[in-house]
Amino acid sequence: RFNSIISKENIFNSSYESKIENEENILNLIIDSICLEYDNSIKDYESKGLYANYDIFYLSSVPPVSLKEYLSTVVRFAEIELSTLINAVIYIDLFCGKNKYVLTYHNIYRIFIATLLLSLKMNEDKIYSTKSFARITGVSFDDIKNLEYTMALKLNFSFHIKKEKYQKKYDYFVNLTAGKKTYN
Repeated sequence: RFNSIISKENIFNSSYESKIENEENILNLIIDSICLEYDNSIKDYESKGLYANYDIFYLSSVPPVSLKEYLSTVVRFAEIELSTLINAVIYIDLFCGKNKYVLTYHNIYRIFIATLLLSLKMNEDKIYSTKSFARITGVSFDDIKNLEYTMALKLNFSFHIKKEKYQKKYDYFVNLTAGKKTYN
């Protein structure tokens, strides 16, 4: 839907800039919704006494920056499209479901980076090298290669997302953000 904003007709249309601004606002609202969703999930896991696996995705200390701030920065600097972000969320759902994985603040950052990188490579025409993506995310090149490979392995190298699954997740976040302002 958002990709249709950029067309030959719209490039010369005076409202083109406002449409792009609207797309950025929607992207920010969806980032807010994603982060709120994961915040609630993590709090639910913690209330049940479930904790992170100690694996490649685990960070010994929680980063000082919020997930929302981190994700917003990565999405902005890497020029991530909405569809790529939605696909990354679907990959996280698949990863957690297949592996009975518990999300915490100790692992969500690295899980998100791994799924975002895979989604970026599968979904977008303009992609950054893994080395450039490592710089954008603040994760070392060696770590990001290992995160990407481990996530691909955990997803059984199955990256195709059915249109119906994508549409369902897209609609979920659009409905969740309808009429909402960003949260802090």
